[in-house]
This record gives sequence, C-alpha cells and structure tokens, in this order.
Amino acid sequence: MNQSESHPLHTLPPAQSGRLIDFDTARVVTQMIEPPRPVLVVTGEKPYPNLRVDLVPLVYIRRPEFWGIEVVGSFAGGAPRPIPLTVIPTPYAVELDLNGLLGTQGIEVVGANHTERIPLPVDDAAQILGIVEDGNLRRLFPPWVPDRYLRLTTIASTDGAGPELGELDLSAYNGELVRVRGNYRDGWVYSATVMEAVPESILSIVARQVFADPAEGVHVMPVEAQHRPMETVEPERTA
Repeated sequence: MNQSESHPLHTLPPAQSGRLIDFDTARVVTQMIEPPRPVLVVTGEKPYPNLRVDLVPLVYIRRPEFWGIEVVGSFAGGAPRPIPLTVIPTPYAVELDLNGLLGTQGIEVVGANHTERIPLPVDDAAQILGIVEDGNLRRLFPPWVPDRYLRLTTIASTDGAGPELGELDLSAYNGELVRVRGNYRDGWVYSATVMEAVPESILSIVARQVFADPAEGVHVMPVEAQHRPMETVEPERTA
C-alpha cells in the first residue's frame, strides 16, 4: 500500500467534490424576517486544521422529498493531498443558505458515517407568533388568521389523516412567546414546527401590547391627556 492509499482522508467516502467528512450536529436556523431565510448550520471535528469544510448541495432533475447536502472536506486547490499529514482534530462550524435548496419535506445532511434528515415546512408556509396559554397557542400575529386560539399538528394539510393524530403538545411552552411555521387552515397549523421560543420576559410583554387582539380591548390614554401640556412649577422667590 502506498502513502496515498494510507492517507486518513482517503479512507473516507468520496463526494461529488473532495471527500465526505463526519459531522456532530446539524440544525436549521431561521431569522424572524419576511420572507424567512432558513440557514443550515453544521458543526463537527475535522482531522486537520487547514482542511476546508463546505456544505455542497446535490443536483437533482426534479425536486426530491429531502434535498441532499454533503459535508465535504478538501484542501486548497481541489483534491486532498496524497501525502502523510499529522492528524490534529479541530472543531469546525459551517453554514449554508437554504434558499432554493428545500425538498418537498426538508433536507438530508450527508456525512462520512451517517446522514440526518431534517423535516422542514414547505416554502408556502406562514409564520405565526403567539403566546402559549394552558397548552394552547393564542395567536398574536398575523392579523389575517381569524382564530384567536390555534392547534398545531405535524400532519400535512394534504394528508388524508385527521390533524388530531399528529397534534403537538405545547404545555412545555406555557407562558412563552413562540414563533411557529406551518400551513394554517380552519383553526389548525399543519406541518407545524416551533422555530423559536422566548420565556416570559419584557419581549413577551411588549409583544402582547403590540399585537393585542382588538376584541380584548387595549387601554389607550385619553386624547385630552395625551395633548395636555406639562404643568410648570414656579421656583420659590427668596427675599
């Protein structure tokens, strides 16, 4: 066996470019903006400090259920070096904008030793902001959703099964401000994913006021009080 064959990187499975390397965690982060921009964040440990790690999406003729994204290691200039190198495990973290890279059900991260599927809402899903009260989501935003309280389910709106079969238990989020992504229909959020949760805080108090339900009534300072001039106090005169 020559030195090239004994090189540790050559023992890893080949990718479309470079070599697949393993990863520890993979998660999708979505900022609270419109339109939402999901970003894949992958962390792990690479064998060499100067090894470059990239997230490389696969190419498909038609949109798959889970879009494959390879975790690829390579040296500058393309192919891995066929010379012996001292293995120095080094942590890495890489990210990839998933705009245009979502399958009909999500993505699949492909590493050297394992893959991980991450279900994601379809592109036409809505973002809903609300407060969890007694295990129920009280809708704060958007205003076009008519229901005050919503139920969440992992069942897709296109499935024949009833939404109750996949209903999410929100009791763990009681009192928290949550951001949910999914497809709204008739009091349910289908293909629901809790994207973010904020414990009871100043932020949740402000959100309650900003997105208050008009039916509940909001205390507003009377107009005359809003425009009442400030009283001035004359300083004491001394002799």
